[in-house]
This record gives sequence, structure tokens and C-alpha cells, in this order.
Amino acid sequence: FLALAAALLPGAAALRMSPDEEQLAQALDARPAGKAYRQQLGNIGDMQYFGDMDIGGQPLKAIFDTGSFELVVFSAFCPNCGVAGEYNEQSSATFQQGKITKTHAYGSGSCEAQDGYDTVQVGTVTAEKQAIWVANDCKIPLLSQASFNAIAGLGPPGQPAFTAESQVRQLEQLEARFKDSNEKVPEELLKAKEQAVTELEAAQSKHELLDTMGVQTVSTCLGRAPGSPGYLIWNDKTRAGRPGVQQVPVAGNITWGIAVQGLSMEFSPSDSVDVSTLT
Repeated sequence: FLALAAALLPGAAALRMSPDEEQLAQALDARPAGKAYRQQLGNIGDMQYFGDMDIGGQPLKAIFDTGSFELVVFSAFCPNCGVAGEYNEQSSATFQQGKITKTHAYGSGSCEAQDGYDTVQVGTVTAEKQAIWVANDCKIPLLSQASFNAIAGLGPPGQPAFTAESQVRQLEQLEARFKDSNEKVPEELLKAKEQAVTELEAAQSKHELLDTMGVQTVSTCLGRAPGSPGYLIWNDKTRAGRPGVQQVPVAGNITWGIAVQGLSMEFSPSDSVDVSTLT
């Protein structure tokens, strides 16, 4: 197996700015880590891995995405979600509807989703009143033949609030420029600011899946053999300090990005090729 080292999750307090949020984040950080759980992942063509997730008592398949930050589930009432649309919020005894609609963008397309809360379970780990986004209008062609019903973001906790606050700050700066120039502030700008403030308040009241499930580390293991399953280990050991374990600092403020220099790829039996020369 090709093992990927467990990543230590940063404290949410680093990205949440309000005193109330910092206090709650500190409480989350102070909790003991949950028990380790190894989840087997299904394999689609050695290109896509998915795992079981129960939302509101409904068994679903989820893509665990380290590049996104929130839990988006495709509604059974979504007219263009294809086979991915399996989640029926009306059938869930624990679903609570929110008040915010938001666009979620991915490399393959985008979705309009309504916020809400529901009970989420992954194996032995449960999160009650987990913040979710119920997608009801999507422009993602691959959903017509998807092997999953949800996208579970495993990015660093706190990103939605961090991004929303940045948007509010930028809009406030634009508003200040108009006022300093004794110009009328455009109505579109005021509406955009109002929407951004609403999204910020909503983001500050929500906590990501990793937070609510008490997950402090996560790792993956992908099988070498074609078609073999993968594994996602929740609350895995970091193995820090063990021989052969290399710790890599995270360079991104709100992503798992790392800084790499001198990276090359080897195409056997040819010589190695510097990645910087590839186009």
C-alpha cells in the first residue's frame, strides 16, 4: 500500500475572529480526540474513492474532498443532480432547515444549495446537528453517472468564516472609497455587502465536519493493486518522530497546500524530468 502520512489538523481559533467563535474553537480544541476508525473506500477506476456516510438516517456515498470545506449533499428533489440526488431532507427526523442559499463551486461545475443541519454518522463517529448544504440546483455534468451522493469537505476548519470575513472587509473598503470621494455608494455594492455580512454570520455559527466529529488527525491509504480499495483513517496516529517519517509544514493559510522545490517525476526507464519543464 501507498501510505499518506496523517495530517495534524490546525486549531479553528486561528481562522475565527470573533471572541465568541474563539471561545468555542478553544473548547473544541480542548476536547480529547475521538477513537481511531479505519473506513474502507470504494474504488472507481483507480481515479475516484468514495465511502459510506449516514445523514439523517439515510445511507449515502460520499467523496471525501481535502480541497473543499463544507458538507454538500445532493437532494432527491434536485432536477439536475442525476443519480447523485438521493438525500431526502423531508424524510429525515433530525433535519433542520436554515435560511441561507449559497453557490458552491468545484472544478467540474457548481451547485446552488440551501443550508441546514442534520445528524451525520461515519462508522463509529457521529456528529449531531452537523451543518450541511442541500444542493437543489447543479450544473455538474458528471452527476448524471456519479458514484456518490455527497461531497464531504476535509479542508482546514474555519475556511468559510475566513473567506466570508475577507469578502466583507473588501466590500467595506470599496464603500469607504465612495464615501471618501463624496460619491453615492452604488445600490449593488450595498446589497452585496449585506449578503456578505449574512454569509459571515452564518459561517461563524457553523462548524465543519472535522470539528463536530472531534477529528484531530486524518490519513489515507491507497492500494497499489489496480482496483484495490482505499482507506480513510479518522483520528489516526501522526507517527511524528518515527524513523522514516517526514514532517512537511503546511504553507497554505486556509488549505493543505505545501511549498515544493526541485520536484521531478521519473518515467521508467527514461531519465527523470524536472516538473518545471513540463507544459
